[in-house]
Amino acid sequence: MAEKPLETKRIFKGAAVLTIAAIITKILSAFYRIPYQNIAGDTGFYIYQQVYPFYGISLILSTYGFPVVISKLIAERNRGQEETGRIMLAAMAFLAGLGILFFAVLYTGAGGIARIMGDEHLAPLIRITSFSFLLMPAVSLIRGYFQGHNEMVPTASSQIAEQTVRVTVIVILTYLLLHEGRSLYEAGAGAVFGSVAGALASIFTLSAFLLARKSGMISFKGFKASEAVKVGKVLLVQGISFCITSLMLTFTQLVDALNLYSLLIDSGMEPSLAKQLKGVFDRGQPLLQLGSIAATSLSLAVVPLLSSYEAQKDRQYLLNKISLALRVAVTAGLGAAVGLICIIKPVNIMLFTDSSGSKALALLSAAILFNSLIMVAAAILQSLGCLWPTMAFIAGGLLIKLVLNYLFIPPLSITGSALATVLSYLAVSGGLVVLLRKTIKEPLFTPPHIKIWSLAAGSMAVLLAAVNWLFGDMGSRWMAVLQAILEVIAGGSLYLLIIFKSGIFSGEELSLLPLSPQKNSRRSLRTDDE
Repeated sequence: MAEKPLETKRIFKGAAVLTIAAIITKILSAFYRIPYQNIAGDTGFYIYQQVYPFYGISLILSTYGFPVVISKLIAERNRGQEETGRIMLAAMAFLAGLGILFFAVLYTGAGGIARIMGDEHLAPLIRITSFSFLLMPAVSLIRGYFQGHNEMVPTASSQIAEQTVRVTVIVILTYLLLHEGRSLYEAGAGAVFGSVAGALASIFTLSAFLLARKSGMISFKGFKASEAVKVGKVLLVQGISFCITSLMLTFTQLVDALNLYSLLIDSGMEPSLAKQLKGVFDRGQPLLQLGSIAATSLSLAVVPLLSSYEAQKDRQYLLNKISLALRVAVTAGLGAAVGLICIIKPVNIMLFTDSSGSKALALLSAAILFNSLIMVAAAILQSLGCLWPTMAFIAGGLLIKLVLNYLFIPPLSITGSALATVLSYLAVSGGLVVLLRKTIKEPLFTPPHIKIWSLAAGSMAVLLAAVNWLFGDMGSRWMAVLQAILEVIAGGSLYLLIIFKSGIFSGEELSLLPLSPQKNSRRSLRTDDE
C-alpha cells in the first residue's frame, strides 16, 4: 500500500499547480473584461462577447478537453516511450484534421453566423477568431503529453502565458484603437486578435518545455494504421464528451450570442438599446467563471485519478474520492453563488461603473452552484465510463436553454435569459447527480452535510444583508468598492469558519485538497482504506 499514498500525493500536488494556474488565469480573464467594458462601454462589450464563445471553444478544447483525454490514454497503464510516441502521432493527425475543419467552417461561414446573430458587422471578428482553431492541435498535444506524465508545470505555465499576453494585447489595442477614433467594431477586432496572440504565446511556452525535456514526443516506429484508428475513436468519443462538459458555460454563452440580441430586437427594442442590454448581461460571464474556479481545477485532476484506481477495482478508495470531490464542489459553488447574490449591486458598481442589470446578474449567479456540480459530477461519470448519458444530459440542457430563451426573453428581457440559464443548469446538474447515484449505488450527500451547508450559507446571507442595510445606497463607486471588499472578507470568513468547524471535511481530506491550509509536506498521506 506504500505506493498508493505517494501516487495520491503526486497527483494532488499536480492538482495544486493547476489550481494556482486556474486562479491566476481566471483572475486575468475577469480583469481584462473589466477595463474593456470600462473603456468600450456596454455596447463595445456586447461586440466582443458576441464572438468570444468561438474562441472559448478552442480554449476549452486545448485545455480541459483533448489534453485530459490524451493524458488519460498515457496514464491508464505503464506505456513505454515508443508506445506513447505512437499514441501522440495518432492524436496529432486527428487533432490537426479537426482543427482545420473547424477553421474552414468558421472562416467561410462567418457571414452566415453574423446574420443569424442579427449583426453582419461581426463577420470580420468571427474570421479572426477562426485562426485560433489552427493553433488548438499543437497546444492540446503538448499539454496532454506532459499531463500524462503527471507534469503539470508546463500546462500551468502555458495557461498563464496565454492569458497574460491575451489580456495585455486586448487592453492596449482596445485603448489605442478607440483613442485614435476607430469604431467599436474595429476595437473588437483588435481584442479578438489578442486571443490569437495569446494562443501563440502558449505554443512558444510549451515548446520551450518540450525542448528542455530532450526526448521525442512522437514516434513512427512500429506505427500501425489500426492503432491510429483506435486512438482517433477514443479522442473523438471521449474528447468531444469531455469538451462538451467543460464547454457547458461557453455553449450557453453561444446560445445567447446567437439569439439574445435578435430576440430583443424582435420584441420591439431599438438596436442600440438591445446591444447595450446584451453587454450588461455579459457582465455576468466573468463572475460565473471566477465562481467556478474550484470545480474547474478539480475536474482537471479527478479524471486521471479516478481512472487509475477504478481500473484496479479499488472501490473504497474510489468512493472516498468521489465523495470528497462532490463535497468540495457543493461547498465552493454554494458559497460563491449565495455570496455573489447578496453583494451583486456593489460588485456591479465596483467592476462595471453602475448597477445596471443587477437583478438579472443576481439571478444568473445562482448558476455557479449548478455549474460546479455539473463540472465535477460529469468528470466523475466520464472517468467511470459513463459517456453517452452524460453527453445526453449536457445536450438536453443546452436545448432547454435555447427553448426557454424564446419563452422568457421577450417578456422579461435579459432577466429572462438569466432565468433560462439557471433552469437549464439546474436540470443538467440534477440529472447528473441522479445518474451518478445510480451508477455507484451509494448516497452522495447526507442530511448532516445538507444542514451544514444550509447553516453556513444562511448565516452568511444574514450577515451580508445586515452590511447592505448599514451601507444603504452607495454614494460613489469608491463606496461600492469599500462595501464589496468588506462583504467578501466578512461573508467569506464566516462561511469558511462554519464549514471548517463543522467537520464536513476531515483533516486528512483537507490535506489532499489543492491549496489546503491543512497541507503539510512532512505528513505522509494515508487513504481511508489503508
